[in-house]
Amino acid sequence: MPKKRFSYKREHIAIPLLAVIIGTYLDLYFVSIGMYSFPKRLFPEIFTINIAFTLIILPVFTYLMMIIIMKMNLVQRWSFLVLTSIVIACIERLSESYGFFIHSDQWKHIYSFFGYLFYMFGMWRCFKWIK
Repeated sequence: MPKKRFSYKREHIAIPLLAVIIGTYLDLYFVSIGMYSFPKRLFPEIFTINIAFTLIILPVFTYLMMIIIMKMNLVQRWSFLVLTSIVIACIERLSESYGFFIHSDQWKHIYSFFGYLFYMFGMWRCFKWIK
C-alpha cells in the first residue's frame, strides 16, 4: 500500500495565518485599552503583546482544533468547543498566577470563555468556507 503524501491545501496556510492576524489585532486592541497586559514576553522593548503566543501557540492550536472538530458531528463539535473554551479560560487564570498575564479589575473571566468560544466558532466557519 503506497504512503499517502501530505499535500498543502488552502486551509493549511489560511487558518493559521488568519489566527495570527486575528490574535495579534485582538491583543493589540485589548492591551491598548488596558484590559490586560503581558508582563513576561519576548522583546518587551519592541512588542506590547506576547508574540510567542500570537505567532506560534495560537495558530498551531487553532489549526489542530480545526482538524479535530472536522471529524465530529454537530453535538460533539459544540460540546467540544464549549469544553475547550472553559479549559482555556482556566488556563488563562493559571497563567496569571505565573505572571504571564495581568487582567484589569474590570475584566471578568467569563469574557475569555465567550471570546474563545466565538473565536473558535468563527475560525471553524472560515475553515469550512475555505475548504
